[in-house]
Amino acid sequence: MPNFTEVQPVPAAPPRVGSLLGSIGVTQEPDTRWANGIVWRPETCFSGETWSLCASSGSTPQGGVDGGLAYHAPTALRAEFTCGNRYGNDPAADTARVQRQLEAASSFLLARELWLGTHTQASPYDTPQASGVVNGYLADGNANVIAGHFEPLEAIGLLEETARAAILGQQVTIHMPIVLLPYFANVVTDRNGTLFTQAGSKVIADSGYDGSGPSDSAATPGLVWMYATAPVQVRLSSIAAYNFPTIANNTRTFVAERAGAATYDPCGHFGLAVALPGDVTTP
Repeated sequence: MPNFTEVQPVPAAPPRVGSLLGSIGVTQEPDTRWANGIVWRPETCFSGETWSLCASSGSTPQGGVDGGLAYHAPTALRAEFTCGNRYGNDPAADTARVQRQLEAASSFLLARELWLGTHTQASPYDTPQASGVVNGYLADGNANVIAGHFEPLEAIGLLEETARAAILGQQVTIHMPIVLLPYFANVVTDRNGTLFTQAGSKVIADSGYDGSGPSDSAATPGLVWMYATAPVQVRLSSIAAYNFPTIANNTRTFVAERAGAATYDPCGHFGLAVALPGDVTTP
């Protein structure tokens, strides 16, 4: 039997390019109570119009409608592992390990919730205006869908143009599954780990994004979805770590948890289906 020597493993680490957290960054909130729930008045949702200085009325108003306050209940993010006590593990080292693991997985976990809304659908909440409310999420069925199936290059341009026009030319964020990135090698650029379109919109291609369509319709090998939203904000709490033993099998489980929220103003939410080459169909 070999005489095994313990060595240092590759440390758990977050992705460098295109991830939700790497692209957006984290909004720092001095009041930590945000983890119990947040509310804001969307600033990107308003109407505007051109106006003749000599006329008594203007053109038809355009832009996103101010629908009042927006609410969001943050999600708990968690990482854990179990090890045997008989090996003399160092609790401090294992606590640091599980904290690194949660840091590494936070972008994926939050992005998966932003796309699918699994947690919020399972845990509706009440607001002063309504009961049984769920957070807005990309595949929630509320996106303004651009009809048809489009090849990738046409899709990204049409989606960006439509979303920007709808909110009066303001910045938007493009959300896509990683499977689409190879088709945009010449139109999406990497600037220090953040992806941008030629027109300057941020592109998030997080592994937590599964490409499913509105109302949680599953992606297929030849058809995936992209979304555009108003700019995204990300909030993360500090990490709390703890551990507990299981006497029956002499193991100890290490757990790390934090609160997270990825939000966008509700008025600018668009989606379209992207047909991968060989699967393009007409509307």
